[in-house]
Amino acid sequence: MLESTDDTVFALTETWLDDTTRDGQIADTTRYQIFRKDRSTSRGGGVMVLAPSHIICRRRADLEQDNLEAVFVELRTPRSKFLLACIYIAPNTHSSRFDSLQTSIDKLLELSTSYASVYLLGDFNVHIDWRDLSSPIPADPASQQLLEMVETAGLVQLCSDPTYRSAAGNESQLDLCFTTNPTLLLDCYAQESLVGSDHKAIHIECYTSLPRQGHFSRIIYRYGKTDLSHLRALLHLAPWSMVLSEPSTHEMYDLWTDFMTAIQTECVPHSPASKKKRPPWITTDIVKLARRKRLLFNRARKQHCASSYTKTRSLQKDIKRLVHKSHQEYVTSIAARAAKEPKLFWAYVKSQRKSSSPGHPVFKHNQKLVSDPNTIASLFSEHFSSIWSPHTTPAFLPRKPLVPPLASPSHPANPESSPPPGASLSPLSITEQDLEESLTSLRPAQNPGPDRVHPAFLQLSAPLTKPILIHMFQRILDSGTVPLEWKRSIITPIHKGNGLDTDSIDSYRPIASTSVVSRTLERIVNNKILNHLEDNGLQNQAQHGFRRGRSCDTALAVAVHTLSSHLDQRIPCQLVQLDFSKAFDRIDHALLPKKLQKVGIEGPLANWLMDFIRNRTQRVAFHGHLSSPCTVLAGVPQGSVLGPTLFSLYINDITYGLKSKAILYADDLFLIQPGISKDAVTSLQNDLDACYRWSVTHSLPLNPTKCLSMTVSLSLAKPSHSPPLAIGGTELSRVTHIKLLGVEFDERLDFSRHIQGTASRARRTLGFVTQITRGMPAAPLRHLYTSLVLPQLEFCSAIWDPPSTTHKKSLESIQRRAALTLYRRDSPSSHHTAARDIPTTRLLQYTQWRTLQHRRDVASIRLFCIMMGAGHPDVPSPPRLNKRTGRLQPPLSRTLRHKTLCLMRAAEIWRSLPHHLTESIDYFHKALRATRRALHSGN
Repeated sequence: MLESTDDTVFALTETWLDDTTRDGQIADTTRYQIFRKDRSTSRGGGVMVLAPSHIICRRRADLEQDNLEAVFVELRTPRSKFLLACIYIAPNTHSSRFDSLQTSIDKLLELSTSYASVYLLGDFNVHIDWRDLSSPIPADPASQQLLEMVETAGLVQLCSDPTYRSAAGNESQLDLCFTTNPTLLLDCYAQESLVGSDHKAIHIECYTSLPRQGHFSRIIYRYGKTDLSHLRALLHLAPWSMVLSEPSTHEMYDLWTDFMTAIQTECVPHSPASKKKRPPWITTDIVKLARRKRLLFNRARKQHCASSYTKTRSLQKDIKRLVHKSHQEYVTSIAARAAKEPKLFWAYVKSQRKSSSPGHPVFKHNQKLVSDPNTIASLFSEHFSSIWSPHTTPAFLPRKPLVPPLASPSHPANPESSPPPGASLSPLSITEQDLEESLTSLRPAQNPGPDRVHPAFLQLSAPLTKPILIHMFQRILDSGTVPLEWKRSIITPIHKGNGLDTDSIDSYRPIASTSVVSRTLERIVNNKILNHLEDNGLQNQAQHGFRRGRSCDTALAVAVHTLSSHLDQRIPCQLVQLDFSKAFDRIDHALLPKKLQKVGIEGPLANWLMDFIRNRTQRVAFHGHLSSPCTVLAGVPQGSVLGPTLFSLYINDITYGLKSKAILYADDLFLIQPGISKDAVTSLQNDLDACYRWSVTHSLPLNPTKCLSMTVSLSLAKPSHSPPLAIGGTELSRVTHIKLLGVEFDERLDFSRHIQGTASRARRTLGFVTQITRGMPAAPLRHLYTSLVLPQLEFCSAIWDPPSTTHKKSLESIQRRAALTLYRRDSPSSHHTAARDIPTTRLLQYTQWRTLQHRRDVASIRLFCIMMGAGHPDVPSPPRLNKRTGRLQPPLSRTLRHKTLCLMRAAEIWRSLPHHLTESIDYFHKALRATRRALHSGN
């Protein structure tokens, strides 16, 4: 039906959908905008509106009521706008639902003058004789109530045809269409609906002018079909000496780009992108049959021919069967090609997971609606640049404590008095191996940057262009300047999700596209900087982000072990989460040179890094339109390789001098203070004041409204009221649970809430995976389970590994369900055996999967080795090795809880391993890598 009609809006009732069905499984979300209201209290019901993506639409949630199954959608055309409501009133619920409908209609009437017409469509389940539209006859009080409601509102019913036939052959008009402006009506009649439906569909044609359909023109290059021999010849003949003879790095890079673009155009087949008209499984034959069905129905309606109606219904059943068969053949085909063509397979999976997004979005700005893409791009540009306004010192700035706090071993009190040791990093020399490693890291599927150099073409040409690239990169570094093209970026607004309004500019974050060639050199420089920092111990030990051997797991392991160690000593702790406001976009460029100098980065390299971040420009791309260039005044470059490292250096000294335990992961900062006494609270408040002073002097403001505090204690009695904590004069919110780096902590250090949420998300994802792979071989289901479901079950699992048998079984049941589905798809005869009679061991043996508990044990050992290895993060009372034997000493704990959490539990697993595996931490690392390589090669 979607393929046989153009410029048509569909309104459906009784959709029977829930949140397990994604928009992408209903229709192509690139061609249709989907607005749904599913019934959440029971099965059945639900309403949905599908509108073509070239029509500007927005949902009017302000007109909807909680207990009314209705969705209101505003449709805008170049000359006018309309309001469409799709409504379902279930039988025997008329009284309460009609009251809610009356409320919506009252609100609607206040706005009706701003619409060319209002349409109320749906299944009202009332019995009114509409054969004479001017004199309808209600059959019962509910019908009378609806009739009074719509006539009072000035709504006119358009359809006089019966839409429902009962099993006894009685016809009635349960589905109705009301409008405020019947003069725009061209035609209205009932026609055959979807196969299997006992209701007919109401077809409405109205007069309006629609926006021209179009797509953003772009050139598609097919790098897989590159003429390699011709490419090698042109690269060999190109006058690269002219490139190196250019007087400035800007002119040098521009000429190199011109040569590469000309060679790419000559050697790589390309053509304008064609707009995707329909899903690949909708064949030409199906479209022809759909058009034939429509012609047949129109003939039957005009001639009142019963035999033509019968042929129409038969043809519709044939079309449905063909669509189902074609879809099954398509998904089976892409599943069979998944190993050789993974992009095609994952594109299909992504299309099924997608939620609908407006084809022509409308945004609110200054209480007005904006739909012009060029204006929207400018609004986004203004919004993203607003954070660069000069930072002003707040009125409240806490004084430093009279007695300075003692520093912890990992947080020196005055780092400026003792410059870090280590040789200077400047100058840098680039080798062929450096370039080779950087080029290998490129992903050919990525899009090119503003200079239009594609990563796939850069890799194809690398064998012959390495010498020129090395000379060009070395000259750029030695000069301390960056080509202008590398300072340009294209920003794409991406919705943040989390239920935020899609029509608000504030609900979007900027994602930048920068030069691929620039990122190639950045990767080389970044590796050398990281090696320099790690070799000389120049990075803050509290920092776990953007560092080799550090991760979310190590940061959370420090937090959990610190909290658990104090709780084991019956000492409650205070946990504070600090939130910086747009930290990466607020780095003060004037303060960065001093930060670089502290870690031995100076000379040409420091000049190059500062030129890299200064005087950059960005433009916002939105629906084929670009905003005017905007100069970036602060922050590290979005989308760059060096950005995270420069940010880490900028924030490197924020924890110096703090008494409480500080944990950093990029811009996420947590403080743990043992004790809840007055002195402990005062000490923690001093640390918060120090962090606030640092944030003010570094133009990196904290957001007090999002900073949280929580008391972690094993005591059943609630702790006595302690003095409030504050940031910048704003009191911190006290909560009973905090999400740190994606893991939910509660006030008893019990991860039940997190485990339940993890299991729930994994079950929903498994349901989706099972649904979209129905009819496919077992291999795609296995692949999607390990790619989409298993990562959810194992994210930081070494941190929250449940001691509870109930939670263990809950998690294992998800993998058992996946294994059972695989087993039954490969063994159809197993359907005769009840699921409970198939042992889990047989299923896991068949799928060759380990239990989730085994995988968590391995993850715990891996994390334990990292934490106990050289350069491990500082943790209190860690498990210790016997100096004489090198064996791990029995971990000591007062409580069972401490013994079963994180590092202590990992230590117990370590001690249970065979002696030859645990001779030393380094030996185990080698054995673990060898085992993983063996498993990988076996698969």
